[in-house]
Amino acid sequence: MTNQTHQIPILFYDGECALCSRSVRILTRIDRAKKLYFAPIQGETAGVYLPDPYRESPDTAILSQLDADAQPVLR
Repeated sequence: MTNQTHQIPILFYDGECALCSRSVRILTRIDRAKKLYFAPIQGETAGVYLPDPYRESPDTAILSQLDADAQPVLR
């Protein structure tokens, strides 16, 4: 994992799940202030910010922010 700076919370979701993808589309329309960033667990952003175990089993939603040392804080 590379150390990247990302101040906006990222909601990682299963991009292969139709319900998850539809939910993200709806939430994107609602989030007019652009407070959340959505990224599929299968995508490049997840490869940069998430440890392998979180990307290999996408059975939960993961919210991530980086701490002061640019390490993900997973919730």
